[in-house]
Amino acid sequence: MNKTKPYQYSQKERTADYGFTFNTDQGKRVLKDLYDQCHMAHPTYVKGDSHETAYREGERNVFLRILFILKLKPADMDKFTEEKDYE
Repeated sequence: MNKTKPYQYSQKERTADYGFTFNTDQGKRVLKDLYDQCHMAHPTYVKGDSHETAYREGERNVFLRILFILKLKPADMDKFTEEKDYE
């Protein structure tokens, strides 16, 4: 029985891959879209609906992870909105 070790994705590789992905014009547009869709610019709280609030917080958490890997802060997203309009 051949047991192979699962591939270990290093933090260095992850950071490089995320940087490569999001450092293109297309990647910046996707990052801006995720910023908007993951409730970064408005509250996640939904009055009377704790499940929807938790769901939105989960979406927000995914975006925060992307920012963390890219070594960005939410305030850094301002530069994406100041750049050329992609619409």
